[in-house]
Amino acid sequence: MAIKKQSLKRIKHNYRVCIKKAERFLKRKTLLGFVLLFAIAGVSLLIGSHALSPVVNVEPEQGSLRSPAITCADTTSTSGGCVDFASIKPPLTGIIDQHNIPQTSYQPAVTSYDVYVPWSNTQPTNGNSIAPNNVIDKAIQANPQGMRIKLLLEAGQYAPNWAKYLGKENDPTYVPPTICNDKGATLKCGTMPRFWDSGYQNAYTNYMKLLAAQYDNNPAIAQVDIAGCMTIYDEPFIREATPASNTSEYQRTGFTLAGDQQCEKSQIDAHKYWVHTPSYLALNPYQSWTGSGFNTNEDFTEQLIDYCRDPKELGNRCVLGNDSIGKNLTYYTCADITNASKWPTLADYGRMYTKMACSGAPIALLSATPTKIQNSGNTEACIVQWAIGLGAQSVEPPKGYDDPTDTTGTYMTVAQIAGFDTQFAANTTSSSLLPYNGCSV
Repeated sequence: MAIKKQSLKRIKHNYRVCIKKAERFLKRKTLLGFVLLFAIAGVSLLIGSHALSPVVNVEPEQGSLRSPAITCADTTSTSGGCVDFASIKPPLTGIIDQHNIPQTSYQPAVTSYDVYVPWSNTQPTNGNSIAPNNVIDKAIQANPQGMRIKLLLEAGQYAPNWAKYLGKENDPTYVPPTICNDKGATLKCGTMPRFWDSGYQNAYTNYMKLLAAQYDNNPAIAQVDIAGCMTIYDEPFIREATPASNTSEYQRTGFTLAGDQQCEKSQIDAHKYWVHTPSYLALNPYQSWTGSGFNTNEDFTEQLIDYCRDPKELGNRCVLGNDSIGKNLTYYTCADITNASKWPTLADYGRMYTKMACSGAPIALLSATPTKIQNSGNTEACIVQWAIGLGAQSVEPPKGYDDPTDTTGTYMTVAQIAGFDTQFAANTTSSSLLPYNGCSV
């Protein structure tokens, strides 16, 4: 039955009064305040998101993995800005299949998977529309009931050709830079857009606006990747410092540090269009351009963590992550990373992982390749245990996790995964970092 306008106004008025009372209770951290907020959440389902008031901000305790609530004056904007925490889709939890719909025998324990989404597939021409029958549409149509999808958006080498010429449209001699990754068994190269250019950044923002308008409200879409500044892989802080030819290509095409750092912020801003769907930011120690190469700047990575989690940016919609766990299983304490005098003694990845944990949930992690896991002397089960200790809600193992013939240490049984799932779910309310004293799995 429709609610009459007059009744709706009274509900909204009473709702705002309740919010103010709840804020006063919460400041005293009373149980009644939390009960009142849960009651209000039920009212919000009735009156809709347009009547929602700001949620009081409860700062997490030192080392807490609780997700801090969003505080923002704007809770109704569909063009960015903050949204009410209750309207955000729940974070992905447990083991996520990196490549496919999980095989049937694993589906009781694995209920989420990645869908790779090249920008060139979804917006092949410059404009204000998303291509029909694209990879997202096909994935939604094929999605088994109850499964949740992570959209692994891909820009960089997967950007449409028109985007690779933005900023140089009037230069008939311009050739996009070719950037290579030499860290794997084979050299992987691709042509890149000028992601440090404001024209490109505006195009990515428009792309997010179009995608979000079409898919943000779909309950099967549980998470999207932030990919505006990526190169070869979906890791936007990696600039591929080697081989040396990359430096020459960046120099030839006018790459700048200021433009690159602006890209890192702009891509986060663009994901404010995803009002209900969390956005995943793959973190690495930032590779900072010197004009003739790259230095590591972990400080900037930590600044971007704070920027992404700012309530006026993505807040709790910002999922902090890393796509290569297994090589650097180190973290410290929250006190260590707030003490600048200790920074020179801390490993970059250890600092980054600790900053992630101390920034609170949601945290999601992706394992390194089976070969790198094997070379590290770890097993995937060991790495998952480490991630749980860090406070993660999910891990994406590499291919082979469901293959009993695997010889790299990647394989895990359904029973193992089910046990891990329970621990992952508990991390949404865990209050402190768990010490990691080596693998006991």
